[in-house]
Amino acid sequence: MADVEEYHRTEWTGSGFAIADSYIVTNYHVTKGAKTIRIRGVNGIADKAYKAYVVTSDKDHDLSILKIVDGDFTGFETIPYRMGKSNVDVGDGIFVLGYPMTSSMGNEVKLTDGIISSSTGFKGDESMYQISAAVQP
Repeated sequence: MADVEEYHRTEWTGSGFAIADSYIVTNYHVTKGAKTIRIRGVNGIADKAYKAYVVTSDKDHDLSILKIVDGDFTGFETIPYRMGKSNVDVGDGIFVLGYPMTSSMGNEVKLTDGIISSSTGFKGDESMYQISAAVQP
């Protein structure tokens, strides 16, 4: 029944992060069934929305890659992180940025930090980590 209710929603939100100019990673469950995708919060501006589409998705790992295709999009400011192939260890520090519950908490980005608390996810899944940072919907 939850899947039926999910498709009746007219709008929902999720967080993501830039991986290259015009490309953003978010969760598959955020993009699943979406007919229109708008990206907000680019370069810290919450009021402007840019058109985007799903480039590819991985349902099993709950990931989607989006591409911004809006004519008004002029690019990201410098992305302050990079993707690497290094492994992380239990106890390594992490941080989470997002826009939780914007209707009650506002449109500004929120930050929380924590650590890698396990190098495996649910039922020992080695493709996931467990973290101690509190994340809100």
